[in-house]
This record gives sequence, structure tokens and C-alpha cells, in this order.
Amino acid sequence: MASLQRASTGHLKWCEHSLDVCPKIFSLITISPESQILRSPIGAEAKVASSSHGSSSPGESYDIGSEQDPLYSNIWPPTGVQDGFQETISSFFAVCYEAELMILDAISIGLGLPVHSLRELHTAQTNELRLTHYPEVDRADFANATRIAAHTDFGTITLLFQDNVGGLEMEQPPGSGVFVPADSGGPHECIVNVGDCLQMWTGLHSARHRVHLAKSENQGNMVPARFSIAYFAKPDRAALLRPLLDSLVDNSKPVQKVLTANEFQHMRIEGTFQHFYAVWTGREKTWYQDLHRQYGPLVRCGPNHLTFNDLNLIPVVYHRQSDKTDYPQDFTCPGAATNKASYLEYAAAKRQFGQAFSVSRVQLFEGLVDENLIKWVSILNEETHKNPSVDWGTWVKYFSFDVYVPMSVGESFGFLDHKSDVRNMLQSSYRIFRQWTLSRYRPIAWLAANTSLGRRLFVSGRDDPTGMGMWTTEVHDITQKRIKTSTTKEKPRWEHSMLDQWLATKSATGEGIPLSDIEDQLVSDVLGGPYALATTISHLVTTMAKHPEAVRRAHQEIDDAFAQQTLSTPSPTYTECCALPFIDACVREAMRITATASPRWRCSPDRPLRLLDGDARQTGPCVS
Repeated sequence: MASLQRASTGHLKWCEHSLDVCPKIFSLITISPESQILRSPIGAEAKVASSSHGSSSPGESYDIGSEQDPLYSNIWPPTGVQDGFQETISSFFAVCYEAELMILDAISIGLGLPVHSLRELHTAQTNELRLTHYPEVDRADFANATRIAAHTDFGTITLLFQDNVGGLEMEQPPGSGVFVPADSGGPHECIVNVGDCLQMWTGLHSARHRVHLAKSENQGNMVPARFSIAYFAKPDRAALLRPLLDSLVDNSKPVQKVLTANEFQHMRIEGTFQHFYAVWTGREKTWYQDLHRQYGPLVRCGPNHLTFNDLNLIPVVYHRQSDKTDYPQDFTCPGAATNKASYLEYAAAKRQFGQAFSVSRVQLFEGLVDENLIKWVSILNEETHKNPSVDWGTWVKYFSFDVYVPMSVGESFGFLDHKSDVRNMLQSSYRIFRQWTLSRYRPIAWLAANTSLGRRLFVSGRDDPTGMGMWTTEVHDITQKRIKTSTTKEKPRWEHSMLDQWLATKSATGEGIPLSDIEDQLVSDVLGGPYALATTISHLVTTMAKHPEAVRRAHQEIDDAFAQQTLSTPSPTYTECCALPFIDACVREAMRITATASPRWRCSPDRPLRLLDGDARQTGPCVS
């Protein structure tokens, strides 16, 4: 007789002491290396888990499916290599399928559904059996890796058989981000996990789990090898993932497309790798837009990543106490406020740096803005007389850098004066931003943070003379120069810069801001600030150009103001411009519609995150 033991929400233990086939299966795993073939798309569960949630330690696996599967054929060891393997595994697969159906019937009865409700959605045996061997590994490797990273399984239920080594951990309670050991009872015990499809049908929590360092292992430097078998019970590919319980149906919600099990699995698998491709090719924005057009305002675009396009959710996700996820951080400017993952650390850094961004401080640079604006318009007039078509994107960046950089460090790089990319600094910034964008993709972030090869490939460090190194060196040299000139009373071209203010800032105890933090913040500002300014100006100009009536109305408002002598000449002040209601509204609308920078992913808070339909989403996923 089998006995069921509830372990935690999302999984249970099934102790079946007559299931003596397990030890035999573990002994048969030691087949020849040429037979260790990953059967595609079999094994996608683990592949997506490791690619989406950090690093997993090395392992080998062998996967099979049903012999009746019309789409994918099994790959068996060659004749003469463990000849009993195919027969044993095939019979075990059949035993697991029988157990699957019994468990599904029990769940149906327990939820008050007709007894075969779930069984009828699993007739095609599109299931997967994965045999996994984790080799012995140094205990120190677990500082930055797990044997299998945290994830949920795609299918309905998973039957997991494991040896006595242990290491399986379940998130408990669901959404908490806290993992507790699921102690191993040995090869005669089966752990049953709830999968994503069963959650969508019944509301039972899909069990988020990982394989980590077993808590009982407290001797020696090496973690022993581990063997496991996972039977992924999956619905028929054409099965519809609509709620089976009336209590899960909200008739007040707009009807959305119901996914088939096959569509859902491919969305989960492809979402991870398509996201990487979209980031790599610079099509991330289009990729998100396509997902929302197809699936609605809230999309799970990766196993642990939700994305939304409903403006009402902005204050829900991007509130003042929302933490950034741990991986989309810039590796080379840790002292900058924008790179603080914790909202508490960000708030503390903002108190140090924030005053320099106040309106009263920025207004000190009106002369700088006026000077560069007159210069920029003059150059554009000159260039358009030569050629009616000009590269607007380049010129708006030249203007933005020549305004923002002096505000930050008190000196200009002189892009407008040279009418060119001075020392290829803009070109180097493109490279840096590409790497920053890629760093939001978690596997790349992990590689960059934990391996020298990853840092060389994906991080433009301070020793990179063609990337981040160029900018950090520039900022460092300017900072040192300013410190020296401050003792001689020599003034920079533009006084009251952010650098000046931060060098002069003292805490209540008389301590200044660490110089390394100041330089980190300045590098972040002189790279990000000009692009944010250029984005806002470009969007305002292009949007106005699409609406000639708005341009005429803006011209009329300016003409009327000059006629009434409420605008100064040749350059109106900031306060005077704010008194032009239509133009002020146009600027605010441009800033509202288009983000000046890519928003950082946020963590779901420690309480359930309620999105759109009022459903409580589990904590843990990153949201953007």
C-alpha cells in the first residue's frame, strides 16, 4: 500500500515500498558517454531553469518520452551497451503513467470534479522521463551556483525519485523566496510536485523548487554525486488550459485567448531564448510589444519574469519601496544611486546625491543651456542648407552631451564645437549601453559577475580603453583636477556642477561622500543623463512634427507671449517658459509617453503582488 505525506504547499511525498525498480534504474544510469544524449525538446524544464535563474552546476542527463509519441523518437543506447536499459526504462515509464492517472483521479475527486476530469486530458502520453546524474562537486562552488536553479515545472505533475544525497528544496510558503529542504527518504520514495498546468486548471500552487547543497552535508570539502529520476506528466498537446473550477472563473474580466498545453510549453521555452535573441539583436522593445498584442496586458515572458503594459500598474510595481532584482545592475558603477538594488540603499544614496538634481540647482545652468541651444540651432540651419537631410539622432546627442556633461563635471567635451564624435566617446558609449542591456539577461549577468571570461565579453571595465575605461578615466581625471584647483581658487568653466556640490557635501558627523562613490555616480550620470535628455527632445520634436496643428498652436502661444513682453530675449528663462501652458503640456506629455531610460526590473514585494485582475501573483518573479 502507498502512503501519502503532505510535505508543503505544492508538493507531497508518496512512499511506495514495493517500487523496487528504482535501485535498478540508478545502476543502469552508468551507460556509455556516447549515449548521454539530450532528446529535444525533452529536458527543456531544466534547460530553462538554469538559463533563467542563474547558474547550475554541471550534470549529465538522459531523457525519453513515450514510444507512441508521433513527434519525437527516443534515442536508445547502441546494441551491446546495457542491453536491459531500454526494456527497464520503458516498463518504468509505463508504471509512472499508471501512477500519474491514479494521482490525477485522486486530485479530481478531492476537488469535487468528475473522477476522470484530469485523466481525460492526459491520454496521449506526451510525458517525459529524465534520468540525471550530478557529479561530485567542490562545496565552494555552491557560493554562486545550484545543482538546479529555482523554477517551476511546465506540466501537470512531476514524480521525482532521488537517492539519499538530498539537496532538493521547496519554496515555502509559496512566493516567499525562502527554500526549505525536502528531506530524502531514499530511492523508494516519490515526491509529487504540482506543475504550472495543474495550477491553471485547479488553482493549486505550482511548486517552485531547486536542488542545492543538502543541509545534512557538513563534512569534507566535496559534495557527493547525486542521482535522480523525474517523470514529467504533461497534458495532451491540444488540451486547453482553462480553469476547471467555477471559483477560478471571473466573468467580469475580458475574455482572453485560452492557450493549449503545447502553446504554453513553447511560450515558456521560447520566451527564455527568444528574449536573449531580442536583447542581442536590439529588438527587445518590439519583442515585448508583440507578446502583449498576442497575450494581453500581463505576460509571463519567462519562467521568472512578468511584463505588463497597463499604465495603472506603474505605481503598483515601481513604487518607492520596490527593490530592483539582484541581477540587472551595472557592474562597474556600484557606488551610483541607480545601481542600488535595495530601495533602502537607494534611498540612502539618493539623500547623498539628490540635492544636485533639484530644480533650483539645475536653474543655475540656464546660461549653459541657452549658449548650446543657440549654437545647436545655428549648426542645424547651416547643415540643412548644405543637405536637407541631416542625421537628427547624432546632432541631438551632441547637444545633449554638451549640456549635461558640464552640469555634471563642470567641463564640456565640445561635440558641437568639433561637429564630430570627440575621441569616439559616443561610439564607446553605444558599446557600453549594449552591454548594460545584455546584463539584464540573467545568465549573462551571472557570467559577467562570476567569471573572468564573462567579464571580458559582457562588461566594459575600467581597464577597457575603448569602452567604460574611457569614461571612468575621463571622470577620474576631471575629479582629480577639480580637487587640485579647489585649493588654488581656480574656477572651472561651469561652476556649481554636481561634482562641486558632492565634493562639498558633508554629513552630520562631518564626513564627506567617498570619492569612489562620487566618481561612480558621475560616470552613471554623464553616460545616462544625455541619452535621457536626447530621448525626451527627440520624442517631443517627432510627435509635434506629426501634428501640424499643435506646431501652429505652439508658435502662436510664443508669438503672443513675445507681443505681451512676457518672454525675455534672446533666450526666455525657465520660469517664463513654464508659464506657457500649451508648450508646457506638450513637454510633459512627451515625458509621460516615452520613458527616458529602460526601467529596471523590480522584484515582487514580500507581500503578494496584485496585478490587473486582482489575482495575487506569487512573490519572487521580477516584474517590468
